[in-house]
Amino acid sequence: MGKQKQPEDVLGYRKRCLNYIKCPVCYGCRNYRTTDPDCETCKKSPKINICNTEIHKPGPISQLVPRPRIKLENGKTFKSNKGE
Repeated sequence: MGKQKQPEDVLGYRKRCLNYIKCPVCYGCRNYRTTDPDCETCKKSPKINICNTEIHKPGPISQLVPRPRIKLENGKTFKSNKGE
């Protein structure tokens, strides 16, 4: 089995790129733009550095991110709806 991809493997993460928006699924940049000169270096290895936004759409990704739950003393559970 090969090495699993980590956020540190993505160039935008390592160089602290201002345009870098991390995909929670593949860690690639969700903000890649062909017209931006800062994105040119990431284009050299797109499978590692760039998120395929056709597959990783915002709707399904938001369902993968866990929402905070707080158990109250009276036995009720409070669930955050933020981002839904």
